Amino acid sequence: MTCSQYVLDQRLALAYRRLRDPRLAGRTVSSIAHDAGFGDLSYFNRTFRHRYGVTPSVAREPTPADHIGCNVADVDHHPVRAR
Repeated sequence: MTCSQYVLDQRLALAYRRLRDPRLAGRTVSSIAHDAGFGDLSYFNRTFRHRYGVTPSVAREPTPADHIGCNVADVDHHPVRAR
């Protein structure tokens, strides 16, 4: 893994955690992307979708686990798609 890939992985993981955090539900996807270090929203959306297999907006939607007390910090945020 190159340094650039590592940084991208970290930024995507941060964005994913923030998108899934119910305390940040009022924040826009673009502001979360920007805070995670993405200056280009199109690049963020494309890269996020490639890594996680869903758009950032879909990743933000509640899941059944959200209703049973699953803490977002306890979830493994590694890519779900094979590279």
